[in-house]
Amino acid sequence: MRLLYKNSRGQIVLTRKLYRTPSDPYAILSHTWSLEEDDEVNFQDVTAGHWKGKLGAQKLEWCADRTKEAGLKYFWVDTCCFDKTSSAELNETITSMYRYYKNAKVCLVYLADIDNPDRFKGCKWFTRGWTLQELLAPNDVQFFTPRGKYLGDKKSLASQIQRITAIPASALSGESLSKFTRNERLAWAKGRETKRTEDWSYSLLGILQVDMYINYGEGNRASTRLKEAIKVADEKGNPKNRNRAATPTTSKTKASTGKITVPKATERPRVSSNQNVKQKARKSSTPRLDRALGARASLPNGVVTGSGHSQIPQRDRTKQGARRPESRQKSRSRVDSSKDTRRSLTSQQKSNTRNLNTAGSSPMKKPKRRFLCV
Repeated sequence: MRLLYKNSRGQIVLTRKLYRTPSDPYAILSHTWSLEEDDEVNFQDVTAGHWKGKLGAQKLEWCADRTKEAGLKYFWVDTCCFDKTSSAELNETITSMYRYYKNAKVCLVYLADIDNPDRFKGCKWFTRGWTLQELLAPNDVQFFTPRGKYLGDKKSLASQIQRITAIPASALSGESLSKFTRNERLAWAKGRETKRTEDWSYSLLGILQVDMYINYGEGNRASTRLKEAIKVADEKGNPKNRNRAATPTTSKTKASTGKITVPKATERPRVSSNQNVKQKARKSSTPRLDRALGARASLPNGVVTGSGHSQIPQRDRTKQGARRPESRQKSRSRVDSSKDTRRSLTSQQKSNTRNLNTAGSSPMKKPKRRFLCV
């Protein structure tokens, strides 16, 4: 959101910063556009500084003067505060325009076709589509003639406005629009016109509180999409659907209370049969690293030992499961005993050969091989 203000030279310029919600209070203009759109001052005219030769320049100067009289510095005008050539900026501005008017400190209504307060009823401003949200959204709406004559505000002229627009006095006094059905709000727009066919639907987005993207050129298709958006919003706002969506899934035992049951820290969660088999296999197996370091074999999975390695249980692929440490020790002892007996036999044979050599006996000679010739 860009804002207009008068600089030290008295020139009307745009702020360089884009605001989501301006921290400084600002005024906002409500008016009816000229018959020729080129007569209005646009974004490119203000940025280039060449706009004083247009018919809309008088309206821009008028708004700057009324803003100063209200004790404000900044003001917003829909003709030149955003770039209409940018589709993203155009979509953002159109969908946020109701919020712009609602957050404004004061809404300045420029009644171009009125000089006499008696002609207030026949003013063109009450027949246009966009001016409906400009009447309902702001808290303070002030009406002026082109010469700057103050006619009154929305509260002081409420009875006349109610007769002209058929809008309830409570809605004009600032009551939330959600208190009224969408059909009632649609009835307030009956008889209002817009230059483009799709603008009639776009001008009601903030009043009906629905979301819809902007697509200029679609014509009557916009009203069809508006009906679909209203249907979706009504389904979301239905108390039955809201309760159904907000109700959490509860357990069977606590269905009457509607509370979600959370297992205690001491309770073990239920696991499937496959998980039980895996857990039993992990308990029966002994980690290799525990045997090497002499650590306890009861450490849980993922615990890091002093060596910096994680304990990973060894899974036995045999049908009977992992072997117990005792059976392994017995098998090792048997192997060791067989090795000892072999060592003792070889040492005995060596000692016997030594005794024969020391006794003077000649060493045993290998028999010569004899070949039989045929």
